Amino acid sequence: MTEIPRVLIAEENEQVASVLEIQVRSAGYDTRVSTPDAAIAALDEYRPHIVFVGSTREEMTAYATCRAIRERSPVAIVGLAGRFPYDIPGWITSKADAWMPKPWNPRAIPVVLSALLDKITGALNDYVN
Repeated sequence: MTEIPRVLIAEENEQVASVLEIQVRSAGYDTRVSTPDAAIAALDEYRPHIVFVGSTREEMTAYATCRAIRERSPVAIVGLAGRFPYDIPGWITSKADAWMPKPWNPRAIPVVLSALLDKITGALNDYVN
């Protein structure tokens, strides 16, 4: 992959989104932040390679956001588990590729991103280009 990979962060909590954005950018990725409710529009406009989906307040649950993204795109999805490990079954049934607890270990970010890019690169070639 010659372009800088794009990561969409769909997180309701601005502080969580900001910290994650800094860590993802530090790992060498381009980022965009949206709320989970706006994730589908951001997905269509930004065409990310990876999406982090976090907590929501009202309209769409995080799991519903994950399922909606999966129906539209082959991007890799990382669920941010605020009630780890209790919400892991929800992420699995929502078709997330990976999940991370909140708070997460910052050293895990580049490892997770790299592993997901390796896993999905072939499927994404047609989608992001």
